[in-house]
Amino acid sequence: MINYNLKKEKINHFILVGDEDSWKIVLEKKTWGFPDRKKGSWNSLNKNDKIAFYVTSPIKKIIGYGKVKEKFVSNEILFHDEKVLQCVIWKNRFNFEIEKLVTEWENGISPPTGLMLNVGNKPISNEIFQSIKRSITKK
Repeated sequence: MINYNLKKEKINHFILVGDEDSWKIVLEKKTWGFPDRKKGSWNSLNKNDKIAFYVTSPIKKIIGYGKVKEKFVSNEILFHDEKVLQCVIWKNRFNFEIEKLVTEWENGISPPTGLMLNVGNKPISNEIFQSIKRSITKK
């Protein structure tokens, strides 16, 4: 007998884009946030979605990867820019598990050619994620 109620959850893949100061906090707390205007992106996240970590200028490298654990809303001032402005900006958050992280960020990998990494989270294909994972794992 086939059970049609069991739906295989689709795994999404993203590159999270942030500056050095943000990543120091994000990796320590294992938490990423979205502003209300990007709540649709946050809503579309699922447990076990795969994420890669990209540090912007001056490093411009992917430094690791992991997976989404749980989503939550928080009014805690946590991130660098929230501390500067003394208000919560990124309240739609998720915790993640780090699966691999390059110790020396300068030794990360360059992003795949043709990818515009100028937003907080960039959807990518499973193939691109697997390529990133293979390259980072060699580090």
